[in-house]
Amino acid sequence: MVNQRGQKGPLVSIITVTLNRGKFLEKAIQSVMGQDYDNLEHIVVDGGSFDNTVEILKKYEGKYNLRWISEKDKNQTEAWNKGLKMARGEIIGYCHSDDYYLPGAIKKIVEAFLENPDVDLVFGKTQEFNFQTKRYETIFQTTQEAISSITVEDLLYGKKTFFQQSLFYRRRIIDKVGPLNPDIEFVMDVDWWVRMLQKGAKALYLDTLLAIVGHHPERGCVKEAARATKAGIDLIRAYGYPVPFRMKISYLRWKYPQIPNFFKKYLPPLFSTISRILKKA
Repeated sequence: MVNQRGQKGPLVSIITVTLNRGKFLEKAIQSVMGQDYDNLEHIVVDGGSFDNTVEILKKYEGKYNLRWISEKDKNQTEAWNKGLKMARGEIIGYCHSDDYYLPGAIKKIVEAFLENPDVDLVFGKTQEFNFQTKRYETIFQTTQEAISSITVEDLLYGKKTFFQQSLFYRRRIIDKVGPLNPDIEFVMDVDWWVRMLQKGAKALYLDTLLAIVGHHPERGCVKEAARATKAGIDLIRAYGYPVPFRMKISYLRWKYPQIPNFFKKYLPPLFSTISRILKKA
C-alpha cells in the first residue's frame, strides 16, 4: 500500500503466540504472508514446543518478514508481552496460531486507521471454524452504535465485546496503558480493553469479515473452561463489580462436571418416592 506521495503505509506488527500448535500454525503463517499489504512484520513467540512448530518456522524464514523466538514462558500473557516488546509497528494485531486472517484484511484495517486518525482500535466480523466438523459456523458481529456506547461493565460481563481475532491497536493506546497484566490468564485481553476504555480509547467497527477463529477441544478456553471462567470471575471482582449468579453456576459446572450427573441420577427417584408418599397420605 503506497499513498499518492509514494510513501509506504504504516508498519503493521502481527504477533502470534503458540505452543505445540504445529498442525494449525502453518495456516496462520500463510494467512499473514499472503496479505496484499507489504509493510508488515510477523512475530511468532513459541513457548518451547516439542512438536514440529520450530521446523515450520524455519521453513518460512526468509520468505517474508518473519521473526520468531522459541523459549519457555510463564503463561500465554507473558508470551504476548514478549511479542509486544519485539513489535516495531504503529499498528499491532494478535493472531493466535489456530486462527487466521482472510485475504485483504490487513489492508482494510490500515485504510480504516488512516481515514480515522482519532480511532485507537479497529476490528471487524469474525467467523468460527470448527476443526472437528470442518465447517464454518457462528459469525460474530456487532454494530458501530453498540461499540460506541460500550462500557466497562459491558466488557466484564460480556454484554458487548471486541473480537480479538480481528482486532488491531494503534500503538499510542498501548503506550498509554502499558503491557498486558502478566498475573492474569485467559481474560488478560478483557482487562487490557477495560484499561484502554478507561483511558478514553475510541473503537471503530468494520462491517466486513476479516478473520477466522479456530474452535477445537485443545484450545485453551475450551480445554480449561473452569480456569477460564474463574479468571473471568476474579477480574469482575478486581474491578469491584458483583459476579452474576449464572457465572458462579457455570464455574461449578465446569469445575465439578459430575454434579449434573449426580442430580440426573438421584433426583428423579427422590421425587418419585416423595410423590408416592404424598399419594398415600
